[in-house]
Amino acid sequence: MSMSHGDLWFQWMWIFLATAPLGALLLGQWPRASTLWASAFGALGSLAGIGASLIVLGGSGGGLRWTIDTALPFLTADICLDALAAFFLLLLSVVNLAVSIYIQGYAAHYAGRRPLGVLHFLTGTFVMAMAGVFVAHSYTLFFLLWEAMSLLSFFLVVFEPEERGTPQAGMFYLVMTHLGSAFLLVGLLGLMALSGGQGMTPLATPLTGPLRWGFFALFLVGFATKGGVAPLHVWLPYAHPAAPSSVSALMSGVMIKTAVYGMVRFFFDLLGPVGLGEGAVLMGLGGLSALTGVAYAYTDRNIKRMLAYSSIENMGIITLFLGTGAVAIATGHPGAGALGLGAALLHTLNHALFKGMLFLGAGSVHQATHTKHMDDLGGLMKTMPRTGALMLLGGLALASIVPMNGFIGEWLGLQSLAILVMRGGAALGIPALLGAATVCLAGALAAGAVVKFLGVAFLGTPRTRPAAEAQEVPPSMWGAQAFLGGLCLLGGLFPGPFLALVRRGLAPALTTPWPSPLAGGVAFLWAPMRGELSSAWPLGAIFLGAAAVVVLTWGLWKTIRHPEIRRYGTWDCGYGTLSPRMQYSARGFANPLVIVFRALFRPTRELSVVPGPSPYHPRGVRYTTRTERLFESRLYLPVMDRASRLSRLARGFIQTGSIHLYLVYIFVTLLALLLYARIA
Repeated sequence: MSMSHGDLWFQWMWIFLATAPLGALLLGQWPRASTLWASAFGALGSLAGIGASLIVLGGSGGGLRWTIDTALPFLTADICLDALAAFFLLLLSVVNLAVSIYIQGYAAHYAGRRPLGVLHFLTGTFVMAMAGVFVAHSYTLFFLLWEAMSLLSFFLVVFEPEERGTPQAGMFYLVMTHLGSAFLLVGLLGLMALSGGQGMTPLATPLTGPLRWGFFALFLVGFATKGGVAPLHVWLPYAHPAAPSSVSALMSGVMIKTAVYGMVRFFFDLLGPVGLGEGAVLMGLGGLSALTGVAYAYTDRNIKRMLAYSSIENMGIITLFLGTGAVAIATGHPGAGALGLGAALLHTLNHALFKGMLFLGAGSVHQATHTKHMDDLGGLMKTMPRTGALMLLGGLALASIVPMNGFIGEWLGLQSLAILVMRGGAALGIPALLGAATVCLAGALAAGAVVKFLGVAFLGTPRTRPAAEAQEVPPSMWGAQAFLGGLCLLGGLFPGPFLALVRRGLAPALTTPWPSPLAGGVAFLWAPMRGELSSAWPLGAIFLGAAAVVVLTWGLWKTIRHPEIRRYGTWDCGYGTLSPRMQYSARGFANPLVIVFRALFRPTRELSVVPGPSPYHPRGVRYTTRTERLFESRLYLPVMDRASRLSRLARGFIQTGSIHLYLVYIFVTLLALLLYARIA
């Protein structure tokens, strides 16, 4: 039987992805060879995945499908690469391609300290598990791969157990991910019972009433936990800073997007159309997550933790847009619904690109300076100009500033909300207006967080010797960033091809008509609030023209004008030589917001004075401030503490060491099982 090009690309993807971790593990005693092997075959697997995904997304058929016989009666290995799965596989392949390039230079960070072969093996199998989650078409296979993805990412989070905070991060992640898996397992077992099989196909009769809400709640908890949607986000700010930066790029860029895939697949495809109430819940949780994440991102001083909180914010925005699409469709606004769902998937793609880029940049900064804290940096734009310029580019995308890709997805989502405001009456207009205000406020605070990060870490003068002695990272590291940054810029200037991929990817889950201008792939479209998009001048052409004018003007000015260079000392207000301690700190930048929202942050201040010769002449003064993570301290930590106490109490009654009591336990359990079998 002849095979299509898509089949060949897909099979070669799995061959390369499997070869990468196995070969890297076998070559573990030769770190350089292990890294080159993992990088080369990881890149080849990613390129094959990009090829297979584009073939499916660009075709007119229903995708690729295989059924593999297994010796296990409960496991059906049904694999389907439809358009929705291909969209997320494309996302994974692009980010993994950048990581495969990046790891060639980044591996030096662990040389001689940690086993690189194990790192490459865990990373490669982690990528395979994520790819499997997207293409699994049976409930049992989906859950097994979901669990494999969770366990492999846990081992990657605790890869450096000697680092401060890593054991706590691993514990938080393990507990939360298995909490979500438990809810997901119950939901999957219920769907298997209703459908009478393992195949992930839409139910013949869509669920309604309490049964529908029950399944919706189970899957929402399962997917929202993995996606880091508030209030189920508490693991994410711990796990991302602890994991290697290359892994953080995969976790934030792709792994949390498995939650988006799950919500689209189950809520909009398998369970039938999402109702008004369910859409409203998604909008509410999305808004809560967006504001919670961006607020803590604004105030945090750890680079990777700030990016982790930003991921919570962006997952909230994506969830809000999913809810907007569901509400619009349920209330008879199909154009707005298509825009909402399209905005969610487009922002999913955009976030994977710029957040992967930013986490790789954070790894470069950490490798060059051996710190993740902004207040220990400064002046990196001079010592690491390429990394600094790329972090600026990623920061613009994170802040949704034109012309980067982060703006496009949010703009489409705001259009969907605007249509509901203008056409939905007070019942829909007020919630939609609140949703739009949430997106705008989150964007403004995200811009502030970017200004804080870039200003403190890359501008000014170095605050520590490692920052002053930092050197630019190898080309493989900043080149991987540049690859993702180029895609971010292209996605902002010419989003037409990206919109076409989104439209195609939504085909299995979206039955509403797509606005016709978007279907034609227009580069950028200003939307009058009519439910459709108009074909105005492409934004990309406008910005390229403006950039050309700026470049030509600058070149002409440099050619004509030859100013004499004169040097002056920095104005110091009479205080003498300026020191790094006089610069604005990350905490000082965020302090006004902390004061305004003290109910959320609950700041505490400590002033310690080292006594001197007299009360008026102390030897030293130390002023420190702390903020509280409200969800952890007020919700999760008390629950975990009580659960731990209860388990210790129960263990004292159950594990007595008496063999007679254990035999009684066995006897009672057998009686209960026999009684259940009799009744059933």
